[in-house]
Amino acid sequence: MINVMIEYYLARGLGYFLFIFFIFVGIYFIWKIIGKLLENYFFEKDKMIVTKSKKQIISITIGVLLIILLSSIYIVLSFKIMSPNIDEHVISRNNNYLMEIDHSIFGVYPTIWLQQSNNELKPIIDMIVPFLIKIYFSLTLIINIMLFTLFIVKTRLCIHFICAFFLCPIFSMPFWYLFPATSPVIAYWEPILFHEISTNIEVALSTYSPIFELEDIMQYVVNFRISERDTALFVTTIPSIHIAWGFLLAYYLTKLSKILIFVAIPLFIANSISTIITMQHYAIDTVAGVLIAILAIYVTKLILNRYIYIFNPIVDLVEVDVKSVGKWLKGRNKT
Repeated sequence: MINVMIEYYLARGLGYFLFIFFIFVGIYFIWKIIGKLLENYFFEKDKMIVTKSKKQIISITIGVLLIILLSSIYIVLSFKIMSPNIDEHVISRNNNYLMEIDHSIFGVYPTIWLQQSNNELKPIIDMIVPFLIKIYFSLTLIINIMLFTLFIVKTRLCIHFICAFFLCPIFSMPFWYLFPATSPVIAYWEPILFHEISTNIEVALSTYSPIFELEDIMQYVVNFRISERDTALFVTTIPSIHIAWGFLLAYYLTKLSKILIFVAIPLFIANSISTIITMQHYAIDTVAGVLIAILAIYVTKLILNRYIYIFNPIVDLVEVDVKSVGKWLKGRNKT
């Protein structure tokens, strides 16, 4: 079942860059741990240094294992959440609840209104739809660039980002399990499950007219979900993990440099609108996603501040290597 999720995000979300980053980090730390062990037991003669080295090895190993544990919990719980045997009537009821919550807040159904033919703003919205589609499917690529940058420039901040990154889906799991719902595109645009649609929603859908680029993307999603219907059912709608990760990106961009707030805020707004206009999420999902991200950031700070003695050696290790590479590059430039 987890392979279905990976296939989906690799196909359209450029998730392979993120996948490569975590593989790179894993191999790097395994290599460094083995290197420290060899140095400790075969080459180092000074007992004081050996003792310090042992403590460093233990700390680094615990830190890496904690990160692996977080990702493992996410994968294991995914098997339960992605079950294709969830009651379709329950999903239908929950989808309708989310649509009506949106309507009660905004006075319209945002996922439909943005592309309704009678929407006076539609010509303007249509002009930015291709850009919004690119933003939506490029999020994982942007996150990957951010992680690589932090890994080199601010290692401590990178560890914070990685920890919060994995905590977001873990904190979302109970909500996905207790309140399973599917994205609007397969609930209303082209339903692939049993679905009772209210008269008000049907009236709104009658004037729904997405532009070609948007329709092409949504049809791809529908076809993918249909092809995997017997294997997995995506009920990970509220809270939106896409928005949660987008909020993390914006937050850590501003932590990297305050001036990046002028990039972070527009990027987050565009990402939020893109999830709604592509019918991947209901508007209320974005609010829930932000709350999950804030919780993940808060818990990450608690964990890393409480167990700072574990993560400091990891940071020191990376910073030493980064400086060594920097000196090597400067030496090559001089020659």
